[in-house]
Amino acid sequence: MKDEPELIDLFAMFVVQGLLTAEIVGEYSNEHVAGIAYRVADAMMKERQNYVLPLSNQQVNKPRGKKPTSE
Repeated sequence: MKDEPELIDLFAMFVVQGLLTAEIVGEYSNEHVAGIAYRVADAMMKERQNYVLPLSNQQVNKPRGKKPTSE
């Protein structure tokens, strides 16, 4: 692993921050919280593929990727 965090690591950091802010991690081990963070971050990386187009396909001032649908 490089010294700089990769995108999935940044996503995981934000997930941990959110969990700590919500104060729901007190009863869980650090390992459990880290596992949750990386599972959520992995799902974010997979979902990101639906929204981010390769740079060569992007056009200025046009929406990128699909928009979320309400369920």
